[in-house]
Amino acid sequence: MTKDESVPNAIPVSFTSSATPSAGPVWPSALPVRRVRVARPTARLDEVVAFYVDVLGLPRLGGFEGHDGYDGVFVGLPSWEYHLEFTRHVEGSPCPAPTRDNLLVLYLNDPAAVEAMVRRVTARGYEPIEPENPYWEKTGAVTIEDPDGWRIVFAVAST
Repeated sequence: MTKDESVPNAIPVSFTSSATPSAGPVWPSALPVRRVRVARPTARLDEVVAFYVDVLGLPRLGGFEGHDGYDGVFVGLPSWEYHLEFTRHVEGSPCPAPTRDNLLVLYLNDPAAVEAMVRRVTARGYEPIEPENPYWEKTGAVTIEDPDGWRIVFAVAST
């Protein structure tokens, strides 16, 4: 499919009259999302939080303890509107990693930013791994795994 072809049954996303290119597209009116949080359990909450906060450098936005047997931590992406949440339960939170092609892709500004992130994570003991999908390596992206084996890809954002 070329970039000019339409996707059958796709919901069009457009800029509102008040939106600017820096503001980005808006959610469809049928799905007025205000905030996005991706949550997952872990049996290694402290290690996982340390990885995303100390190794990757994402801000810790908050969390909770003892909420119906759950503890959790919210980690921010570029704004408070996009979060990762990691939880554990007092009775255990076994969480095998998904397939090798389940990814959190973080698009960085340029190849130098990807190289800097690779230096940062390798200095803390996390080595790049071969991606399942060769597309990522062909585009210069780098894949690593968090302490639970979930994969993160650092890629260059296209213009």
